[in-house]
Amino acid sequence: MSEFKVAVNNESDFNSVMALAESMGYYNGLEFKYIPNVKVLFLPSDCKHISWSHRGIEKYKGKYGKVVSIEELKVIAASHRIDNDMGDDFPIENRISPLCKSKDV
Repeated sequence: MSEFKVAVNNESDFNSVMALAESMGYYNGLEFKYIPNVKVLFLPSDCKHISWSHRGIEKYKGKYGKVVSIEELKVIAASHRIDNDMGDDFPIENRISPLCKSKDV
């Protein structure tokens, strides 16, 4: 089951979606030159491989996840980045669970 589906109109859209998906942890192995007629990219919730279709996004109305624009995907990708939760300058000591016990060996 896909989590998101994004309409692709050209190579620029394709490259934008692929870069955002990669920042979210998806495998970035697709290239536009091999599938130049792609119309939809699917970002699944159950694996990290992106699916695609030559059919228009209207063929998938109500199926295979939520339709998102590239702008919406940018917001989603920003919230998926690891460094976005606490920031790089957040002290490492504060990332250790209070339930963690240390022992001298």
